[in-house]
Amino acid sequence: MRNLTRITCAAALAAAAALLAGGGCRNGGFGQQAQVNEIHQQYMAQLNEVQRRAYSLDANNVDLHQQLARSEQHAQVLAQDLAMVRGQLAETSQRLAAAESARTLATERLAALEASATQRGGAIITANSSLRQDLQTLNIPGLDVRHEQGAVHVEIPSDRLFQPGTANLHQAAYPLLDQVATAIKSRYAAEPIAIEGHTDSDPVVGAWGNNQQLSAAQANAVFQILTVRHQMQPGRFQLFGRGAAQPVVSNGTPQGKARNRRVELVVQTGG
Repeated sequence: MRNLTRITCAAALAAAAALLAGGGCRNGGFGQQAQVNEIHQQYMAQLNEVQRRAYSLDANNVDLHQQLARSEQHAQVLAQDLAMVRGQLAETSQRLAAAESARTLATERLAALEASATQRGGAIITANSSLRQDLQTLNIPGLDVRHEQGAVHVEIPSDRLFQPGTANLHQAAYPLLDQVATAIKSRYAAEPIAIEGHTDSDPVVGAWGNNQQLSAAQANAVFQILTVRHQMQPGRFQLFGRGAAQPVVSNGTPQGKARNRRVELVVQTGG
């Protein structure tokens, strides 16, 4: 700004000198003074304009410096924000990777559980199918056949096998036991079998000392038919005289007592 002021002043003085040299002799002293005043006024006007422009440039320069400072500050804030966003992005990426890993692990575990459940379901279906097959195969008309705790129970009423209060088989017992033996042999060739004799709660009258002895004798009578008449291996069998100890219903009625007088063949199927 100072250089510009000096240049402008020099130009104004040069112009004044030219005017004085050209017209000073014609106009005399008064004319020269007027010209000097005019030149001075022009000079002052130019000087004021130059100063105004200089001040304006200074103001603009200050404003530009302020804008630059604000821009630099804003850039610094943006850089900090960018660094923070990058940090958050890295953390989010790590969390996503961990979540993806957990999802993959969960998917693998679910697949393993589903496979295990399918296998167990298949085993259950097989067992149920086997159970239905067992019950259907041993569907002996007139007899109760049921599956309990890994065994097939064939319940034969004693009244259909023995003369009352004895272990003596009557004639109708043979075809019934033939039917039972055929059904068991066709389905279970080697499974262990328990023969359990049961009585009602009435005291024994006759040759047998008590209900347990009578029930044991009845179990033995059935055993003889199965092993001798039907050639089933004796080693497969166990005999039990339960007496009145395990009634299936109450002995309070004649019907209940008839139900409790029975021989049960318990085939150990293991399923």
